[in-house]
Amino acid sequence: MTLQYIDEQLKTQFKILSFDTISNIENRKRVNFKNTENELQDLYKEVSNLIIQLFNQNNILIRLTFWNKQEYNPKEYNSNTIDILHKKDSIILLLKFNFFDDQLFNLIKKHLNFELAIAPSLNVTCFMFNFNIRTLLNIYDDRGADFIIYSD
Repeated sequence: MTLQYIDEQLKTQFKILSFDTISNIENRKRVNFKNTENELQDLYKEVSNLIIQLFNQNNILIRLTFWNKQEYNPKEYNSNTIDILHKKDSIILLLKFNFFDDQLFNLIKKHLNFELAIAPSLNVTCFMFNFNIRTLLNIYDDRGADFIIYSD
């Protein structure tokens, strides 16, 4: 399984036009997070509950784009990395997480922390998906997320 293959599958199955956002996809749904910087633990819990609701204990694949190459630490994601692509302006990882993996939720926390200017943080674009349950989630920042679920 390579990033190139996964990217083609994401384009085909979810009609992705850009790997920056899914906000331009017609059938996507949006969730606005209620919490603010003063209630950070509530924000983490709200996002965790959304992930639990959407993925229902299934494994999760993540297409993770690091916009600041210096933030990428290979040791941190080594056990979850399936493929990696080094580009001129970014690093893209294909990761696989067990639903109960603490590293999954640590990654999400760092992603949420970026816009709030809280350390530790990561400037990333994160597409979480599972082809078997036909679910795609893009948490764009601490304000909300877009998701797509296709049913048969």
